Amino acid sequence: MKILITGSRGFIGKHLVAFLEEKDVAIEIIHWDKADGDLSQLETGKQLLQFQGIDKIIHLASNNFVPESWDKTADYVIGNYTSTFNILEYCRHNQAELIYLSSYMYGNSDFIPIAEHAPLKVNNPYGFSKLAGEQLCQFYHETFQVPVLVLRPFNIFGVGQREDFLIPYLAEQITNPTKNIVEVNDAHPRRDYLYVNDFCSLLYKALINHKGYDIFNVGFGQSYSVAEVIEMVSKIAGETKEIHAKHIVRTNEINDVVADITKAKTILGWKPETSFEEGLSQIVHHYQKQFGKA
Repeated sequence: MKILITGSRGFIGKHLVAFLEEKDVAIEIIHWDKADGDLSQLETGKQLLQFQGIDKIIHLASNNFVPESWDKTADYVIGNYTSTFNILEYCRHNQAELIYLSSYMYGNSDFIPIAEHAPLKVNNPYGFSKLAGEQLCQFYHETFQVPVLVLRPFNIFGVGQREDFLIPYLAEQITNPTKNIVEVNDAHPRRDYLYVNDFCSLLYKALINHKGYDIFNVGFGQSYSVAEVIEMVSKIAGETKEIHAKHIVRTNEINDVVADITKAKTILGWKPETSFEEGLSQIVHHYQKQFGKA
């Protein structure tokens, strides 16, 4: 199998490449990242045609930081949409299959846990850009018979994630010996966290098991508040620091999300293997080594 991974040198991309190389030597990986060209540019999309014989594309590359999407709305809405269009055009003309990632589809849902059939309530520019991409994927499947699998991960975390995401942001503060206070904007929001290696195992199962068009929610199936994450990271790190919550609520904040992963378990034969505590331990150890404490 020959696959193209966009965003292959990003957080999830690096983990996925390592996972696939260890898991299946029969998979040939073609890399695409920002250094290879901006996929949101139509001319760059034409550069994809240089690749021959691609069986499947995993489209990881996108602008994906929700707070930033309010200030760089065009980059998110137009950029994410156009890059997905270019990928789908390649798939259409080269009989390739697509795995597309989408998130923040449900807003403050009335249903917990959230299944794939729950009403869609996108409430930020990033979520809107992914919804538009989903609609484009469905159109290309129905009109041009492009096989597309849509994965809706809730919150992926792991070693190597940018420090403006919550868990590395907290782990850095808690393990950094020069910091005595742990600062957060809001301690209340709850999220469903899945360790990146478990997400990679799902992507692998999707690569080898699935055809046609379908949508799967992806998470662990349990949520934790920011305050609970701080408590757990502090316990793992053996640190006790003062917590300063600034009571700054993000625009259109989502209070709680829990993924219903029954469908992924049933159809793809997948389930998470890494507990939240185990995943946090990996990140804490990473930062402790960085600060010379491990």
